[in-house]
Amino acid sequence: MRNSTLAPIRNGQTNSIMIPHRMKNVMKLKTMVATAFFAPMLAIAAMPATLYKDPNCGCCEEYVKYLNANGFKVKAINSGDMSAIKKQLGSDKMASCHTMQITASNGRKYTVEGHVPVAAINK
Repeated sequence: MRNSTLAPIRNGQTNSIMIPHRMKNVMKLKTMVATAFFAPMLAIAAMPATLYKDPNCGCCEEYVKYLNANGFKVKAINSGDMSAIKKQLGSDKMASCHTMQITASNGRKYTVEGHVPVAAINK
């Protein structure tokens, strides 16, 4: 049976505990597994979006706050010519005070028109 080597871990200035190297390796492995598991979730949570909005509309700002609180990173751009933006993004047949473009994790771009709930966007 191999003797386990002990490595001191200092706790403050006065106390110390000893942890076998095997346990340190297990702790490192657990940390690596947890990082690998949760890192993609963090990346998914920050889905970039650009929201073009009428500068005179107050509901658009509330929608931006809602999106930011629910996992999107929204860049809001005021536009005095929303019809040109809607035509450029292919949503000129729809009517709302803002138009949003989202880049999904697969690289595809989607256009969202109006106050669409996050649950529907994430589908």
